[in-house]
Amino acid sequence: MIRFMLVGASGVVVNLGVMAGLVAADLHYLAAGLVATEVSIAWNWLLYERFVFRDRRDASRWWHRAIKNLAYNNAEFAARVPFLVLAVSGLGVPETVAQLITLVLAFGLRFVFVSRVVYRPVDEALGGPPDTAVAEPPTDPATAVRCTPTSTAP
Repeated sequence: MIRFMLVGASGVVVNLGVMAGLVAADLHYLAAGLVATEVSIAWNWLLYERFVFRDRRDASRWWHRAIKNLAYNNAEFAARVPFLVLAVSGLGVPETVAQLITLVLAFGLRFVFVSRVVYRPVDEALGGPPDTAVAEPPTDPATAVRCTPTSTAP
């Protein structure tokens, strides 16, 4: 989870930097928030692939993971919009601060979705129960199955 948090923190920096630049260029904060979200989705996904869930990439095709990640994060942005509008228009919170608050509040759900759906553990993705892909040999000699060679020679 530490690597996920580090990637997420870098994505927040990217998101807020893009949004601040676009708002400074007089783009409406909701449009700026959408563009910033798209840029940070791509940023985070590339880092997830490379550094966070590298061991889980074999469970599905890269474009399946990309589509699920994109769909979830866009739905999450749509869910954050009312809170963003309330904070900015209703409470007078600066745009990038409001964006930061909504991103932080959504972190837990994002982690659960990305780690359990987008990058589902390989053994679960292949239909097996978790952590039973390889059977460990018994360590107790009393419980080990003994095979004795039989001879068919006269």
